[in-house]
Amino acid sequence: MEGLFLLNKPTNITSAAFLNKFKKIIEEKTGEKDKTGHGGTLDKFAEGLLIVGVSRHFTRLLPLFLKNSKKEYEAEIEFGKTTDTLDPEGKLLTASKKIPSKKEIIETLKSFPLNSPFPQIAPLFSAKKISGRRSSDLARQNIKPEAKKSEVILYDFSVINYSPPILKIHLLVSSGFYIRSFAHDLAKKLSSDAYLKNLIRTKIIANEKTYSLKNALSLENLENSITLTGTIFGLVQGVGFRAFLRQKMSELNLVGTAANLPDDFLEFSATGLLSALSNLETQAKLGPPSVKVSNSFFLFSKNTKHLNKKRLS
Repeated sequence: MEGLFLLNKPTNITSAAFLNKFKKIIEEKTGEKDKTGHGGTLDKFAEGLLIVGVSRHFTRLLPLFLKNSKKEYEAEIEFGKTTDTLDPEGKLLTASKKIPSKKEIIETLKSFPLNSPFPQIAPLFSAKKISGRRSSDLARQNIKPEAKKSEVILYDFSVINYSPPILKIHLLVSSGFYIRSFAHDLAKKLSSDAYLKNLIRTKIIANEKTYSLKNALSLENLENSITLTGTIFGLVQGVGFRAFLRQKMSELNLVGTAANLPDDFLEFSATGLLSALSNLETQAKLGPPSVKVSNSFFLFSKNTKHLNKKRLS
């Protein structure tokens, strides 16, 4: 079995622990042990969209797939407090009690450049690698590494609500952008202190396609019906491939469609149990004798009706 899964990571679990739970379910449902990996770590306190690759091929594909991607978040920033980790899991530190006004916040937000790279320092407690070691591991050993700046981009923002001292804000940012650092930097510009209280990743935009939290599977969803969308490249049109796939769907008690698309590739979608979808995926990579598959892409999600139909590059 192989492909990318859109998953909804809940709060109070690390991305690594969540991935281990997912891997066990995959093994139980398909009887296969595959390599898994995720792209774009979410902190333990954070929740939302996590894209996970299954199989050695798709875990290797993830960094390339997510390169130059954009990520959308809903964040809650609390002013007048701060922690050593800049999130709710850290130790509370002495902080400025100043609570800025909404007008001050909006004016200060405008000082951040839009659509242009600017330097940002990663939080001390982060997965950022320094000399081959995580910054957070060094921090827990009371080793303070030299702060290194990375170029990040803020594409868009909008204030959702402000009920002092809590700011709820929508952010569209580049990969590698730390929302915790943004909350800290925003507060400093306001002569205040702040920490990131809550964070939800709502979308990832990669390869001209938008992947939404609305389409993401929870681990509980994996026990029920899910959707597989497959894109098959090669000699796949005019060779009976669509009829072949529809027959296999019927045999596996799956509901779905198959269609030829421009540029000589085929796309199919099927909904059903994970074990049956795994079987269909294997059949799709082989096809009938007349088919010659050169490449394939598989995406597992809760619902595909909102997914952009543009071809993956």
